[in-house]
Amino acid sequence: MPVAALKDFVNAAFDAKLASFSRNAEDARRRILQSEDAFIAACERFRELDAEPDFEGMVPVNVTYIKSRKTAYADALGQHVLASRRDHTRHTRYHSYSEALAQADEAIASINSTNSIFRQVFLAYAAHLGELKKTFADMERGSKRLASELKNVSEDADAYTETTIKIDAVIGLISELEALDVLEGELSGAAPDGTAGMQSKTHEMLESKRAELAEAESRAVAEASALKNMMMPIGRIARKYDHGSTHKRLLSDMVTRPETELATDRDYEEFVERLRDLLKSIGNGSIDVSSDADAVGNINGLMAKDIRASVRAYRSAASDRAELEKQVAALSAEVGRVEKAKLSEEKRAAQLRELGDRKLGIRAKISEHASAVEGLVLNHYRRRIRVVV
Repeated sequence: MPVAALKDFVNAAFDAKLASFSRNAEDARRRILQSEDAFIAACERFRELDAEPDFEGMVPVNVTYIKSRKTAYADALGQHVLASRRDHTRHTRYHSYSEALAQADEAIASINSTNSIFRQVFLAYAAHLGELKKTFADMERGSKRLASELKNVSEDADAYTETTIKIDAVIGLISELEALDVLEGELSGAAPDGTAGMQSKTHEMLESKRAELAEAESRAVAEASALKNMMMPIGRIARKYDHGSTHKRLLSDMVTRPETELATDRDYEEFVERLRDLLKSIGNGSIDVSSDADAVGNINGLMAKDIRASVRAYRSAASDRAELEKQVAALSAEVGRVEKAKLSEEKRAAQLRELGDRKLGIRAKISEHASAVEGLVLNHYRRRIRVVV
């Protein structure tokens, strides 16, 4: 079997093996779509509902305002479902259903977030949300069922991944071999032009810049790790805070991506303000934590640390890294140009011999991976094939 046909063959074999799964998953996906359609229709009916808000148990709000918010709330709910519906056709049915689940979960998460943002409408019209709640619950059930179906075949999916990784390795090695063939042809036709004396200096500069790049990379990794360790104790509390917050910027984003979210002094000031508000929320009980003392201690401990300096240190290292990567790339290109320009016949012959050895090694690896693919296909799909390279 030609290498070019392997992926399509394994995709088809994988789909055939999971025929029963596909039927169950398609039923679950269809139910999700049906419940989403019902939810959208319920949103439209709620939008057109001519009913007075009930402010019992809550601070009264201007009726005209709350009715306008009701319209916005209904529109937002329906739009979340429509926005999540993207083409989820993938190379196998399993991956198509995985994408369908991701889209369904995206819609569910967005709806939950919108309920928090429009909490006044949610409470004032609680008596009229029965259909919305029912269809939303159907969406959640459908999502859980599809997730369960995908989990049931996770071992088969792992086997598919194992097989395609080997196929990709074969394809990659073939591409590398073709590139070496081109290089071999260029070297065979090259002639020395007398350029000399530049290679050593350029190599020294390149190695120096590579050392600087490695040091910058090490600093960036260390600073990113330090930031992560600082923020980790409040990660879960931050997500709880965001669940009831109306802020557009999420505290959890600042916690998980401080290197980008806390880039300016204003970002940092906003972060500190959120932490103080988080302390208030814990103090007044609006956020439930297992231990108030531990949570407050973690937050106060974080506020006592010089996070801004750590962010600046990371961004400085990342900036140095980016600049050094450009310099290394430019020097690498220059080294290639100089080497090609000054190749002597002897060096060209040595390089050609080296290329020949590399090609032999790659061919051996191709044969090894191709045999592995044949074994995996036989083991997982009970089909005997011979990979033709």
